[in-house]
Amino acid sequence: MVAEDPRRTEIADQITAYLRAGTSVHLVGLRSSGRSGLLQRVGELLSDDGVSAAHIRGIKALQDRPLAALAVAGTKISPAPHQLQLMASAVTALECQLSAGSSALLVDDADDLDTMTVGAIIAAQTRLRMPVVFSSRPQARHDNNVDMLTAAIQPTVRVTSPPLRFDEVHQLVHELLGGPVAPTAVAMIATVSGGLPGLVRAVVDAGRRSNHLVLRDGLWVARGDLWTPALIAAVEPLLSDLDEAALDTLTTLAVGGSMSLDRARRVSSPQALAALDEAGLLQILPVAEQDVVGVFPPLIGEFVTRARSAAHRVVAAERLSATPEKPPARPSGGSPLGLPGGEPILSHRLAQHWAARLARRRCRWEADPSPVNGATLVEALVATDARPYEFDAVVASTRTTHTEPGAVAGFVAVALLAALIRGERATAADLLATNHDPQFDGLFRAVEQHVRILTGQALPGGDLTEDVVAHQVSRDALRVARAETLMAGGDGRGALALLDGFSPATARLQQLAEVVGELALIEECRLDEAIGRARAAIDRARRDHDAGAVQAHAYAAAVALTLLGRLVEVVQLTSSALALAPIPLDGKHYQTGLLTLGAQAAILEGQVDYARSLARQAEGLGDHDGPLPGMDPGLLGAAITVGESFEAATELWKATERRLAAGYLPAAMASGVASIERHPDRDRAEMLAEAAAGSASPLFGYMADYAVAISSEDPACLAEIVPRLTRAGLRVYAVHGAVAEAVGLRRTGRRAEAAALTHAVWTQAGLRGRDLCGLYTAYDREVNLSARERQIAVLVARGLSPLDIASRMVLSVRTVENHILHACHKIGVDNREGLAWAACSWLTCTPR
Repeated sequence: MVAEDPRRTEIADQITAYLRAGTSVHLVGLRSSGRSGLLQRVGELLSDDGVSAAHIRGIKALQDRPLAALAVAGTKISPAPHQLQLMASAVTALECQLSAGSSALLVDDADDLDTMTVGAIIAAQTRLRMPVVFSSRPQARHDNNVDMLTAAIQPTVRVTSPPLRFDEVHQLVHELLGGPVAPTAVAMIATVSGGLPGLVRAVVDAGRRSNHLVLRDGLWVARGDLWTPALIAAVEPLLSDLDEAALDTLTTLAVGGSMSLDRARRVSSPQALAALDEAGLLQILPVAEQDVVGVFPPLIGEFVTRARSAAHRVVAAERLSATPEKPPARPSGGSPLGLPGGEPILSHRLAQHWAARLARRRCRWEADPSPVNGATLVEALVATDARPYEFDAVVASTRTTHTEPGAVAGFVAVALLAALIRGERATAADLLATNHDPQFDGLFRAVEQHVRILTGQALPGGDLTEDVVAHQVSRDALRVARAETLMAGGDGRGALALLDGFSPATARLQQLAEVVGELALIEECRLDEAIGRARAAIDRARRDHDAGAVQAHAYAAAVALTLLGRLVEVVQLTSSALALAPIPLDGKHYQTGLLTLGAQAAILEGQVDYARSLARQAEGLGDHDGPLPGMDPGLLGAAITVGESFEAATELWKATERRLAAGYLPAAMASGVASIERHPDRDRAEMLAEAAAGSASPLFGYMADYAVAISSEDPACLAEIVPRLTRAGLRVYAVHGAVAEAVGLRRTGRRAEAAALTHAVWTQAGLRGRDLCGLYTAYDREVNLSARERQIAVLVARGLSPLDIASRMVLSVRTVENHILHACHKIGVDNREGLAWAACSWLTCTPR
């Protein structure tokens, strides 16, 4: 799988480049990390260059048989009566394999080689000086063979075979299941597998066979957890090198769940902890005020706690109970916004936290079904996206008579939220009938308005006036609902005024107010401030084990980062947030928004396949409109179309009219601008301008002016708006407008001006990591180089002369020079330097 997976090509290319330069490579990775596939891919790349590659693989079962690995690999060793003669024969045979022209040696599982095979490899390499790539597992204490290879074969560099990133796991899961997969299911697979490709495959295959992964209404969803006994065979090889002391420590860490590093040190021996760390079976992450250690990949923890003997687990539990956590030794500094490679441990930690919290709250409620206990249990059910019957049971059995009115109101409010989101209007009406205290009417009106907004119902809806005689929680809830309504309607300034200096009475209202404030700041074009607030809130949400809050604040940050054109960060942020589970019942709209923003960023980066995979996932969430940009999964297919498309523009414009009619200006402007980008239409642009004129928030005025300029297709009009967009920080629109201006210049025959503008845009916009490559698709299509012209332009950029190019491509020099001349003319440059620059910049943006 990994050998043919383009997502691993970058690492294979890196290794191949070292080998071409004569540098050997030590490839390190866990079992199931794709080491063997990478070596296979390296062999294919070397073969394409005319380099012959010999393959040897260490086999643990034959480690006590001298030269067994060479013999199994097909090396013809002549029999000899003495060991020294046998060794000489092996070296000679290996040299014969490698001496014909350019060659390289690829050694898989070098830590399982027998010693004589290691010696033969070293002897042959010393004489032939061919490059070697050898792979091994991470642990150092079993790497005697690898130590010998590393010491004898120089120069050698170390390259790691890393786990897949979340976006790579996402694509692989969709490929394996062949259809859209629920975000929570992808997050669960990414979590338990740790991103190891072999484990991803094993979890998906076992999940399908055991019906833990099922197809429901066209969407693959997870039923319960993903552990099945069939996974034992996939996990046990990861533990094969551990001694009993390390296994006992692993069991203790797995039973205890993720814990502080300080506690992990106190419940285990330093040697055992070091052995696990060397083996790559631990991850240590900076979370809030202390370092947290967890078993990696988390599937090992599942195996240890479910399949290892009960006696081992009991001993581990006793050890943990005797060693409680200590208060953190250093002040809280927050966790990083993104923890590359750390999401599996963090997600596993969140899942453990909420499973334990749900169990505790259920026990309390079963012992005393009071409104207070009922409210905390429903909150936990909402946070874990529980099944409908679980909510119904709590609502039916919670005691709401002859108790304190505030407690009853708190229970009714959270139960009302759950019922309305699930569309159960009758249940909601029954709940409201149980509370007759007018001082809490405002609280219930606020909940209803919040759900109206979440589900995209028309604004404003409902009386949100604060009643001075109402309870403080009611007044606070109404203020937050009013601010949310103003923000969703495009009045960010009014929302910020309401929230200025406001401190709600409850943590839930505080979180909602913070998200509303961040989104209102974006409407005011205070993008960096919005990102700063969102980052701080994400840190707190991680510390508080609140995956839903992480996704809500991540959505706000992703909107601002998108406008700033920082799309590499958008992909990283959305991947990090989507990797977390569980996601609350009332957080699905933020999840949809993250999927949409991630897909759009991937398109603008040129990652078309990943964008389409995200779109399939979002569409599988159902056909519902959310209140903000990107929260309509039905529009994703149109939103990620590449280039001009009348059909996509029409679909997006229908959504724009629907959103304008409902009062959701931010969502309407986003889909309207996207529609005009795909098919310029002056009348539609004027309608957007008219709608934006009703808002005091500057973002929508800039978006409307941009839409008008795009619809005009006039280079002069575009040239006027681009600097204004740049000054406002709306880099994504500024670059898109400048590229559209260059296209317009070309269409009027001003190719040289277009080429100069494209050069300036690419250079001055500060493109980082191809983050806006997708915006150059239209320009690339307008230039329309042939495949041969594009290929020759790349070779020119590499510094090859026409004679070199002709020799490589088996063409005449004159033919090559003609292709260079035609390519320069099409692009609008008058020399090879200009052609080379284009080949190194926007011509590299072929969609992937």
